[in-house]
Amino acid sequence: MTLGDPAIITLWPPQIQLLTDPIQSPLQPDVRRSVLTFPTSAGKTLLAQLLIAHHLSVVGSDVCFVAPSHSLCREVRDGLDRRLWAIRRTIVTEGPLGDHLNSDEHVVVMTPEKLAARLRADEPTLLAQFGLFVFDEAHLVADESRGWNFETTLSRLHSLTVDTDHRIILLSAALGGTASVQSWLETGASTIASSSSWRGPRRLHATYATRELSSTARLVEPTRKQRKPRQVTDLYGYLSLYIDHDNEIAKRMTYVGQVERTDPNRPAVKQPKRAAKLLPVVRLAAQSGAVLTVHGTKKWAEDLAAEVAANRPDCPKTLQLVKLAEQRLGPSHGLVKVLRCGVAYHHAGLPADVQAEIEDAVREGVIDIICATSTLTEGVNLPVRTVIICERGVYDGDKFIPVITSAGLMNAAGRAGRAGRETEGWVIVNEQYGASAARDALHDLDRFHDINSTLNSDKALVALAKYEEIILETGRLALQNVPVEVDGFLSYCWYLAEVAGVVSAADRVALVSDGIHHTLAWHQLPESIRNKWELLGQFLCSFYENTDEVRRRRWAHSGARLSANLTLEAVAIGATEEVRTLSPAELADPVLLLGTILSGGRLEALLELVNHRDFRFKLKRYGSIELAEIDVLALVLAWVDGIPLADLAETYLPMIDPNDEPLRFEQLSNFIGRICEHHLPFSLGTLIDWIGDQVGFDLNALLPSHVYYGVPHAHGIELLKRGVRSRRLAVAVGNFAENQGVSVENLRSWIAGLGPTSWRREFEASPVEVADLFQYVHDPDAAISASLLDGEIIEIQVDAGKDPHPSQAELYLLSEPSDQERPTPLLLVTSTGQCVARIRATEYRHLLILCNAGFQLSATPIAWNEDSFVTRVAIRAILE
Repeated sequence: MTLGDPAIITLWPPQIQLLTDPIQSPLQPDVRRSVLTFPTSAGKTLLAQLLIAHHLSVVGSDVCFVAPSHSLCREVRDGLDRRLWAIRRTIVTEGPLGDHLNSDEHVVVMTPEKLAARLRADEPTLLAQFGLFVFDEAHLVADESRGWNFETTLSRLHSLTVDTDHRIILLSAALGGTASVQSWLETGASTIASSSSWRGPRRLHATYATRELSSTARLVEPTRKQRKPRQVTDLYGYLSLYIDHDNEIAKRMTYVGQVERTDPNRPAVKQPKRAAKLLPVVRLAAQSGAVLTVHGTKKWAEDLAAEVAANRPDCPKTLQLVKLAEQRLGPSHGLVKVLRCGVAYHHAGLPADVQAEIEDAVREGVIDIICATSTLTEGVNLPVRTVIICERGVYDGDKFIPVITSAGLMNAAGRAGRAGRETEGWVIVNEQYGASAARDALHDLDRFHDINSTLNSDKALVALAKYEEIILETGRLALQNVPVEVDGFLSYCWYLAEVAGVVSAADRVALVSDGIHHTLAWHQLPESIRNKWELLGQFLCSFYENTDEVRRRRWAHSGARLSANLTLEAVAIGATEEVRTLSPAELADPVLLLGTILSGGRLEALLELVNHRDFRFKLKRYGSIELAEIDVLALVLAWVDGIPLADLAETYLPMIDPNDEPLRFEQLSNFIGRICEHHLPFSLGTLIDWIGDQVGFDLNALLPSHVYYGVPHAHGIELLKRGVRSRRLAVAVGNFAENQGVSVENLRSWIAGLGPTSWRREFEASPVEVADLFQYVHDPDAAISASLLDGEIIEIQVDAGKDPHPSQAELYLLSEPSDQERPTPLLLVTSTGQCVARIRATEYRHLLILCNAGFQLSATPIAWNEDSFVTRVAIRAILE
């Protein structure tokens, strides 16, 4: 930990207390289940890193780390990667749904959906690979759309490992009701539940509201276009400050604008817009450090970013980021305009690689104000001093509809005053019409809220009652118009029936019931309701017994809702005959193969399995809903063919409001995120298996990855799987490699041989893209950094520097920042500062880690070319 980035010199009180407890410590070998609840900024991430490093060093089996979002998966991977090198361990992020990444890494990071797919595909292989499972943001179990899948995956994993040495750790900043969770994960051995309210930086609170100052009311005579005089009142913003939850300690008041009315008893005819009302508090907060504003909608985040940027000068530090945004989104995109001024917005309507660039810019201090939806706050570690919760939901004219959950608000507030960077952080909650008082929302931030199974909800009970009526009417298991909650339950029971194996009908019913008993729902529901769900599971077993073996197996392992399997079957049957007609060359073309599978209305059938909002495009943001007529299949195929987002928007969405360009990209990114990066890869993973069974040969197993990543060749998939974030770069490198006849197996060595100068020239790689390529080409198994720290001398090839050096005089490694070349090059220099060699791409990252950790490295030349330039050195770490 002391050698990682950032270096850890000491632990905090809750970490020390937990790890040194002789009974409760998760380091104890007999503790196989741990439920750890710590506030954000209390060291939860570091604790997870410690437990993983300990497991790898002491136990030795691999680790599966589960995080709810791809952004968080990426951050977890990067954070652990900066530490695990010291113990010669490696980490990778798992591939998309429908595809399995074969890797030898010791830690694999994946989403809950990916783990569920892996578990359903092959339970023994999964359990043989991993000895420790870490679930971050475990309060996801209560999420309305994803919670049941999370719960059943964890339930099955727990039941399979009750009597083994496998360990499961749940981490959360918002996991309440730990007693039922602890009971759920009982093994008979030690199951610990540890909670702490301690946090590192002190957190200060404030509320913000805008009010009219009645004493400023005055009458203004009508102008030429006005018929009546106006009552004008000054509008002020009031910031009330608190320490913890004590009384108000101070108040700030600032002018916002004017409110005009024609009648004192009627609504205003003119007043500052929402963003203008928030501008004063953002400006005030920005005076003391970076600011994150949290919003209920994408448009509100964009509006405030534009308002903040409107009166700020251009920021030279963001020039590279601006160029990247122009490249990805087009020069007229709203994000480009605000980035020029050191401001950004962040939401799911932006491409994933653009989101990643913005996150990095905030961490590096290039961006100091970021306006975001809750997509940014779910565990992503950003160093800001102040968090302003601008909206917690929306008022629809009748009632207030919460958009950000209690857990989401806790996570958002936790970004304020990140540990190791700030001594204190501010959380400001804006008063919002229809919502609970801002002061009450502040109080809620320090409360652990009970976490309930999604089956333990009024909505689920209504769904169950509705489905029971269908069964009474039909006398059979209905697979049409099944409520989502019931459909998910049926799917899990079907899976339990299949994995029970070859047993009698009575034994199968018993085994399915046992699986139901292992869920969190069973530990929380009253007995009468539990019995209803269990009877439904038993009723399903009779339907299962009368189903042919092929359908039993397929439905169990597809991972889809039970009713969705009927659609998947119909699509597979319809595509099979057309796939038979393809030549080997056509089968190898992912765009052509995908078009064959999805044509003939089959894509439309698959889209009917998801919410219509995920694949329909509105012509305009406001007003009556008018849908655009889009050739969705052509759009999907163009995405897989690697066409840039800006070109996709221009080609397929030109009819969408030309005065609202961000709306095009929001809807396009939403479609890509929901359909191309989730639904289609997940469905295709099942379809290519089923179609392959029918045609008698295996189809392209990479097809789900082609759709997920939006690249037409295996080279691009390889790059994006291994940490390259830019789809544009993956397409450019892949195209170049294919033209050069480079195989995927030789891609890493070929890219490394080109070097960063060629990367910039041939691929127009940005600094962030160059850094990703450095990450890609380094060989983690070489363990150069760890070997140097062990006192070994390592021989490496180097590139020629500026000056010849025909002697064995000692050289020193220098990391010299350069405005012309980023990331910073690593140079070998003489004692007088002459640059005689440059570190090659394959060794760059290994040595950069040691430089960043403060180690001094020296090198002795051992080979030269005919011009006396150094070509090979023996390098060592100066450890005295």
